[in-house]
Amino acid sequence: MVSPELNNVIEWIPKLWNHLNQFLETHSSSDVTIGPRLFSSCPMDVNGSEVWFTDLWNYSIVPYVVETTREGIQMYGKRTPFTDPTDWVIETYPWSASTCWPDWAHNLLRIRAEDVNYETDKPPDCHQNEDSDPNCSDPLLNMLLRLQEAANYSNSKNKEN
Repeated sequence: MVSPELNNVIEWIPKLWNHLNQFLETHSSSDVTIGPRLFSSCPMDVNGSEVWFTDLWNYSIVPYVVETTREGIQMYGKRTPFTDPTDWVIETYPWSASTCWPDWAHNLLRIRAEDVNYETDKPPDCHQNEDSDPNCSDPLLNMLLRLQEAANYSNSKNKEN
């Protein structure tokens, strides 16, 4: 017989899996979604499953999500506003014994916009001061500007000769 609290955990895990994959697809692509096997080692006791989840979140999920999201944003750009998936985890956390915010929520690593290079304060004239402003990190724009500089440099050298 499964306890109601453990049943909540078991029902929550597929929702978490779906939420994480939607986040990854939004900020990267469906090629980097997480498979169900990652969650198959969940212990079948409430306390053990909470410790298991905290370790899984901090040492497997967060590093993977940060890396794939960073690569996705670099490749595809910002396609939607950034929201930390940890917010959803905290809002829906199924372990009722841990209802006190300071006791458990601080054990979960957060995924911040700056962790994935999601700049929110990009200046409007970024192309004019890209070298002096680290917020100007659009790789395609940077490449085009460098090509333009190289072409201008080559043209000025040819005119001198």
